[in-house]
Amino acid sequence: MEQATFALIHGAWQGGWCWDLLVDELTRRGHRCVAPDLPFEDPAATWDTYADVVINALSGVDDPVLVGHSGGAMMIPLVAVRRPVKLLVYLCPSTPVATPRPNAPAALQEGAWDAVKTDELGRSWWQPEDAVKGMYRHLDPALANWAAGRLRHDADPGPYPLEGPPRLPSSYIYTSQDEFFTPASRAWASRNVFGIEPIKMEGGHFPMLERPSELADVLVANLEQHEDRGTRDEASSLSQGESDSPIG
Repeated sequence: MEQATFALIHGAWQGGWCWDLLVDELTRRGHRCVAPDLPFEDPAATWDTYADVVINALSGVDDPVLVGHSGGAMMIPLVAVRRPVKLLVYLCPSTPVATPRPNAPAALQEGAWDAVKTDELGRSWWQPEDAVKGMYRHLDPALANWAAGRLRHDADPGPYPLEGPPRLPSSYIYTSQDEFFTPASRAWASRNVFGIEPIKMEGGHFPMLERPSELADVLVANLEQHEDRGTRDEASSLSQGESDSPIG
């Protein structure tokens, strides 16, 4: 398998640091990673602002694999409609749609947002001790405290600009004990919004922190399967073209 570039896009309150453990694992497997910090704390930033940051970070990179975690999953379609990508990976994602789908199961875990606070600029934020007990409760305590100490405020970038995810090669990964989203709603969204069969991992909302080696294996295996399908489809197309060619 050739070296791939994984563009790792963080979600609300996080930063590029949340991918550090996964970057180590993917690098050990021979791949390159880009993990930009999005300006989520900037009240003036828009969805286009975020997309610009990712696109600039990928300057000179051909066909990256975009991995969007949680709210970062809202970003990767916006990048993919502006530049070529190899694969979109939605990881424990928010659903990138402007209008919620009818008949969808309840998306949020009960009490998931109870500890979230709001500042004078309307930005949401977490007290570190609440983050350790809430969103990071599946992590080793030392790692949870390290992550909680790096959290940022999160501003609203405005209405989401897409009605649905683009029909591009995509994968969807959800977890069995997600602190924010109900597993049933993520499996439903994968099948009914994205039209793909999901991959289920054990653990909580932050597999890149909780299970980085396992997540790296899943991402690499998933990419290999995607590339194998592409090779088979290309071979089938060529074979069909040859069989349809006139002889003379």
